[in-house]
Amino acid sequence: MDNLNYPGTIGGRLPPGKGVTDLTTERMFQIGSRHVLGERAWRYAHVKKDENEVRRGAVMVSWNSAEIEHGDKLGAIVQGVYRITWTVVGAEILRDQFAGGNLMMEGGECIPIKSNDAGKSGVAISVYLNEPIVQASAAAGRYGIMTEGLYEHVIERSEGNTGPGLIVGVPNVDLVSDGYCWLQTWGPCAVIGTQPVLNDRNELTGIIPGRDSGSQDQVIVTDGTEAREERIIGHGIPYNIDNWDNAAYRMLFLNIRP
Repeated sequence: MDNLNYPGTIGGRLPPGKGVTDLTTERMFQIGSRHVLGERAWRYAHVKKDENEVRRGAVMVSWNSAEIEHGDKLGAIVQGVYRITWTVVGAEILRDQFAGGNLMMEGGECIPIKSNDAGKSGVAISVYLNEPIVQASAAAGRYGIMTEGLYEHVIERSEGNTGPGLIVGVPNVDLVSDGYCWLQTWGPCAVIGTQPVLNDRNELTGIIPGRDSGSQDQVIVTDGTEAREERIIGHGIPYNIDNWDNAAYRMLFLNIRP
């Protein structure tokens, strides 16, 4: 299929005003685009509207729990097609709201979304895919779920934001509501946190409260009060400055995604 809509990779230095320390109110690159410079990597993201001001170095997560469209059973689908018809059952869907996201279908298919039409609740719209449907189904045969892209509506991982979300990166600039930015995902980075955040293996972990050990979480640890999900997002870079032990920032080698 021609004209695939996958975010690309941008190497070298970015143009002035569009760099990793720039925050803009207008989108400059496709959401999810990857930027690589030396041993560091970033992904282009959109901050959730109404998100409070976020300091540089904060751990950001994808706030996808509020941006999911649960579909009813889909109509007949032919194997190999790149377009499906979707009847909106939730709130109004905006044009290309789910571009860069994924369609998961009953039966185990997970397909990246290229674009989508707009429509209000009850209206049938077209959803265009980057890959073909593998499994055909009869009318009203399978349920589907659409999710927005991981880098749409990112929020700070904090005690005030306790909903589920995948850790997606760390900003190199202070963020504001509804802004566009680069989130660092790999390499040396200054991250908010004090020495106790690093565990005995010199790892920084992103802690997400909420799920129990019966769920699909990768790793479950407990602090004695609640089940928590833990994911290693980086390792501390050693430096010997004693009076920095309780500084606001730690120097880490991020390993969220290259």
